[in-house]
Amino acid sequence: MIRVSVHPLFWPLIAAGLLAGRIGELLLLFALVLAHELAHAVAAEACGYRVERIVLLPFGGALIAEPPPLLTARVEAIVAAAGPLMNAALLVAGAVLERAAGESAGGFPPGTLQAWQAGNGALLSVNLLPFFPLDGGRLLQAGLSRLVPYRRSLVGSYALTLLGGGALLFALIGLRQAGWAVATASFWTVVAYAVWESGQAWRALPLTMAAFWLRRTLHAEAIRRFPVRIVAVDGPLTPDGAVGRLFRERYHRFVCRGRPETGGRLRCPGPSPVSAVEERAASVGAGSVQAPDEFRFIACLVRGEDVCRGGCNGSSGAL
Repeated sequence: MIRVSVHPLFWPLIAAGLLAGRIGELLLLFALVLAHELAHAVAAEACGYRVERIVLLPFGGALIAEPPPLLTARVEAIVAAAGPLMNAALLVAGAVLERAAGESAGGFPPGTLQAWQAGNGALLSVNLLPFFPLDGGRLLQAGLSRLVPYRRSLVGSYALTLLGGGALLFALIGLRQAGWAVATASFWTVVAYAVWESGQAWRALPLTMAAFWLRRTLHAEAIRRFPVRIVAVDGPLTPDGAVGRLFRERYHRFVCRGRPETGGRLRCPGPSPVSAVEERAASVGAGSVQAPDEFRFIACLVRGEDVCRGGCNGSSGAL
């Protein structure tokens, strides 16, 4: 069962709708928002997400869910597209009802079908804006992650939102006519929310990339089944530099340019956190324990060893 919760600021909006005599339109709009988020939730559960709840906000809705450890671009795109597809389907259904009902309105209260169409059209168009974390921004981010390293796809998505969304906000603020101000109030709020969330995501980017690498390391066996991507290294490579070159659905082999690839295990000379763990495990009777290549490679990078100039024996590492 998918839980639905309501943000505290939702209730003042309902009260305002009652006072303005627009409660019917307001409830219809939030029913459409709920249908949009339920489509996301159903798609997310089908794709392996752990869905926690749907939150109804004063300006829309949000799905709170934990993605699978190795989230692919395809799965992310499916979940992101589910909401807009629901609104598109409801638009088609509304058009069919309008055509069938004709002037009689099919027994619906006057203006209901028009409000239905306007609400679905607004949700569809706003959510397809290429601003993170809106659905269009997530679709853009998923597509970029197939073309460039994962960190670049995140940076590109956040930068587009901050620059494009910020410019759009200034344009909306410049519309000083009262009619335009009222008509664009909700749109202004959504864009402002996207700009704020992208700013927060930009600040959290180091943590996001650390979690990205940790998930890959903890699921190394699954990562090794991805297509291999060769990454040429010319000189010193930092852990941050290595992680910044990682693609989402690739197993990377870092090769020193100008040296033949040995294809063997990367061997870090001298004591390291990894070798110490192996020795400790053997001393307590855990048997023969050997850290994966991924841990050994990162151990060399963390110690600041130049993998291309003899700091670590061997000419390749893998992530």
